[in-house]
Amino acid sequence: MAYAFAAVALNASSNRGFGQRRTIVACNVCVMLAFSSFYDWSTFPQWADPWWPSVVLGGLFMAGQAFTVVALSRGEVSSVAPVFGVKVIFVAVLASTMLGEPIAPSIWFAAFLSTVGIACLQTTDQPWHPRRNLSPMALAGMAALSFAAFDLVNQRWSPVIGFGRLVPPAMAVAALLSLLLLIHEPVAKVPARKSMRSAIFFLTVGAVFFALQGVLLIRAIGVYGDATGANIVYGTRGLWGIVMVCLFGTWFGNRELSARAPQVLWARIFGAVLVTIAMVLAFV
Repeated sequence: MAYAFAAVALNASSNRGFGQRRTIVACNVCVMLAFSSFYDWSTFPQWADPWWPSVVLGGLFMAGQAFTVVALSRGEVSSVAPVFGVKVIFVAVLASTMLGEPIAPSIWFAAFLSTVGIACLQTTDQPWHPRRNLSPMALAGMAALSFAAFDLVNQRWSPVIGFGRLVPPAMAVAALLSLLLLIHEPVAKVPARKSMRSAIFFLTVGAVFFALQGVLLIRAIGVYGDATGANIVYGTRGLWGIVMVCLFGTWFGNRELSARAPQVLWARIFGAVLVTIAMVLAFV
């Protein structure tokens, strides 16, 4: 639910003119601050041994964040958010590759259902353009893949290094990497002051809730070591995304479903349900 709320808020910030790069930086800094509470400051600035898993985690998280923000900026929350649910299938496939876990036949059926569900999520009553419709889906898929790899590295190394010495430094790495995006950022047209205040407000809300959901999920995986099971529950954010848009979308100026034909809403709900069923199958 926190993820879906963050997605709606970040989408609202983007629609009001706040740049994608600054959004990525703001979210990563907020996440870094949230995870810093888990770090053992008595050992600062000592790196864990080995140190490289934290760097890998930071790079994966940075990639996932970037793909997520751009996908939400280019697409609609009700169609993009459910696509992130394919992450659990990526977790299962990567677990087979990285951890030697077998791929059950249900994974392949789950992949098929996810494909059909994603196709339903592209339903629209507007003119169809490949860049506008397919690009956000592809970006969401890349975000899901990046975060799936992140979860497995977290699951593998948290018991060895310790959650507090593995993940907080990784978030610091992600925040530092995101600052590189600002080096050559073009000067954009500055929105009106009222619009900018509104954009900053929604950005703050989105970044805080994004950090909250990150702490809840990543901490759970690091402590309990069940990336697949955690992602089954986490995958319901696609359905919650549609619920948030329907119930609270107008609060954020989001009218992506209110002005659409009823069949668009039902097609996207059906697509989100298929992706959710696929996640359950992947777990079973």
